[in-house]
Amino acid sequence: MHLRTRRILAVATVGLMSTAACGSGKSTDTGSKSNGGVTASSLPKCPVDAFKKASGTTEVVFWHSYVGNTLAALTKIVDAYNASQSKVRVRLENQGQDYKELRRNFEAAATAKQLPALVGGEDTWTQYMIDNGLTMPAQACINDDSDPRAKVSDVLPGVKAAYTVGGVQWPAAYGASTIMLYFNEDHFRKAGLDPANPPRTLAELRTAAEKLKAAGVSGGAPFAMKLDPWFIENMSSAVGQTVVNHDNGRDGNRATASTLKNPKLTNILNWLAGMKRDGLLNAIPRRASSTTT
Repeated sequence: MHLRTRRILAVATVGLMSTAACGSGKSTDTGSKSNGGVTASSLPKCPVDAFKKASGTTEVVFWHSYVGNTLAALTKIVDAYNASQSKVRVRLENQGQDYKELRRNFEAAATAKQLPALVGGEDTWTQYMIDNGLTMPAQACINDDSDPRAKVSDVLPGVKAAYTVGGVQWPAAYGASTIMLYFNEDHFRKAGLDPANPPRTLAELRTAAEKLKAAGVSGGAPFAMKLDPWFIENMSSAVGQTVVNHDNGRDGNRATASTLKNPKLTNILNWLAGMKRDGLLNAIPRRASSTTT
């Protein structure tokens, strides 16, 4: 049988959000509350036994926008799951080359009432997915499933918190993007730097870049950074700075004002500007390289 349910459990970067035929995530409150009217004590029922009662094989459509290694890894997981049992078959469907295109297709499908069962969205979708009334909160399924594996106790606390609003986990996070710093060990050695002790702060990174530039081993600006906005957001969050008020809209109230004008973010932007000014930073425009997540 082909599963076409009315509501969706979403996956956001990254978490997973799914449709369900019961309950509503849509709030009747037009005020400041950010939890969509759903609280830990008023969760919809999640039909966790639906597959057991279904006859034959149920097809679950999973929309995504992944490419490259990310798609290869997801395909491997899905293939292994499909091979492990015969009750459910997950079918991956690409709906664009980035999250923006996926979002447009999702909104069009919602209007046409032709939603998939699962969608792999971006973490910035969380409030939208709560508000649109199409999403089954993952917390409902976690609570209603008696299988110990559904308790997701091995999910990192920071990842769980990122997808929790008002005490309710909405996307079922299966992976989370993070920023990586790569460095050339040979270049480090030639510049008198210890590869076993890479820079851990912005000040140390600048010092390392200065030494690499002075040693002439980098062939230009020694530090390259792709200027995706979320990189800056992560740098700000790493020092405990919010982006908007009400604890980034997670204290039960909607964000109403930006908190971007603050000394911590100013220091980060000044650091980047100084690195660029002094020939230490190769700032790569956002669209100059393709994304794989």
